[in-house]
Amino acid sequence: MGPRGSDPFIEQVRLASDIAEVVSGYLELRKAGRRLRGLCPFHGEKTPSFFVNQENQTFYCFGCQKGGDVFTFVMEQEKLTFPEALRHLADRAGIEMPRGRRPDGDGSGDRLGEAMEVAAEFFRSRLRAPEGEPARAYLARRGITEEEIDRYGIGFAPASWDALLRHGRRLLPERVLLQAGLVVEGERGLYDRFRDRVVLPIRTPGRRTAAFGGRLLGPGEPKYLNSPETPLYRKGTVLFGLPEARESIRREGNVLVVEGYFDVISLAAGGIGWTVGTCGTALTDEQALLLRRYAERWTLLFDGDRAGRAAILRALDAALPVHPGVRIAICPEGSDPDAWIRSAGAEAVRTTVERAESPLQYLERWAREEALAREQTLPRVAGLLGRLADPMVRDLWVQEAAGRFGLRERAIWEALRGRSPAPGGAGAARPREGGTGLSARERQIVAAAVRQPGIAADLAELCGEIPEIGPRCGEILGWVRVSHEAGIRDAAGLLSLASEEDPALLRDLSFLNEEGESQEQVPGDLVMRLRAMGLRSRMRELTDRIRRAEERGEGLDALLAEKQDLATRLRDVEALERLRHGNFP
Repeated sequence: MGPRGSDPFIEQVRLASDIAEVVSGYLELRKAGRRLRGLCPFHGEKTPSFFVNQENQTFYCFGCQKGGDVFTFVMEQEKLTFPEALRHLADRAGIEMPRGRRPDGDGSGDRLGEAMEVAAEFFRSRLRAPEGEPARAYLARRGITEEEIDRYGIGFAPASWDALLRHGRRLLPERVLLQAGLVVEGERGLYDRFRDRVVLPIRTPGRRTAAFGGRLLGPGEPKYLNSPETPLYRKGTVLFGLPEARESIRREGNVLVVEGYFDVISLAAGGIGWTVGTCGTALTDEQALLLRRYAERWTLLFDGDRAGRAAILRALDAALPVHPGVRIAICPEGSDPDAWIRSAGAEAVRTTVERAESPLQYLERWAREEALAREQTLPRVAGLLGRLADPMVRDLWVQEAAGRFGLRERAIWEALRGRSPAPGGAGAARPREGGTGLSARERQIVAAAVRQPGIAADLAELCGEIPEIGPRCGEILGWVRVSHEAGIRDAAGLLSLASEEDPALLRDLSFLNEEGESQEQVPGDLVMRLRAMGLRSRMRELTDRIRRAEERGEGLDALLAEKQDLATRLRDVEALERLRHGNFP
């Protein structure tokens, strides 16, 4: 809930915002005893379980367990922060925000916001004026209707050097216009930043104008011009069209992310109103976090040229840590979303978006089009997978990537860890410093090698076939085997040697002194279990390779024969496993 009792202004807004009236603006409420009841706006339901208590000025849903006061409701419904919800409710109640509400504490943020609204209204009025005729004609040629002009607040900056300056200085100090980035200071004084341009306001989720983007009407450079960063606007933190798309995003359950302003507007005009723009940049970390508040499904739709395809890879860097389920759609070669929907129609765009690719599918196609060799693909794959925050998702993607790109899972894991292949064979050297610790399974393997010197070499070889077992384990097994050959064959001797050679190695082997690590593991059982794990891993890789070969229509017979041989070997090993009743996890 919003803070209570600590701020007179917050309490003033709370008292002026009856929760029943606010909620009724979003859904139908009916009397249910002393409370009001309706269908919950936060989850799909057919039987009303959402209740509003006017006496306590609270709401609660027995279906999704969301509840709170009027501020909480607006924050959840509109996806706003508390300050944004406070301003939203204050505007609704006709209460003026007091100076100094912003972090700068001197009221300058409010003056900048006032300057942006003054400029937005000025630009809109100029578009409707006779001097705005060229801009109106330009918008009409792009298929932008009056509805989109009003919806997005599109305006026009006259060609005059100081039209906005002359208008704005009557209402605000020149220094405020300068701080807001609306005017520029040159050798001859102040002049307008935006001139002879169609101007589009860039709004916050709370619908406050934070900046402008301007498209030049005549010849010249730059074609597109954005506001500079100000206390109100930080590039990469705002998404163009988000306030206008919010309801469509909620209904669709998806958000379409494009780059350009007119991409957003043209798609919305074509009925794809759940579209937002990155303001001409690749998707940023801040924008990805903002998107997470609005939708569980995201689709990227960028230009169909080399630059657009490269931008998708950069956008995935920001999207994957937040949402690995992001999908990618590509415009036809040489086209952008704006031109594409105007030439091919909304249905063509919708079909492509519905068939959008996963990041790995996209990377596979990109690598094929770029004719990348396998060794060039591996770092790209590792870079993509390295952005994933969920270990379980990463494990699944490693398996899929191995099949798609013809890579060994082991190689992908090593690239992810930034290590070269573990030696584990003859002449294995001491492990690298900076040990990272071992999993429970890896500790059992190392403990078995310590107790049974004869199987250390076999274990090291088998572990090299299992992606789930890290390079560190293989390095330690190689060190254990070399130490055994040097005559050191018990845990105490190995720990003593490790303490002399490498503190990191000593830390990794310290479990040998812990209780519970001394359980006997039958050597044959352990080797057999690892062999089965390696065969299953190879079977997964082979299955993916077969799927890709079926799509290409070549090389299938040899892969099927290899799979049959692997299946036979795996059945034999599994049968022996059942006979021996091993208990290795």
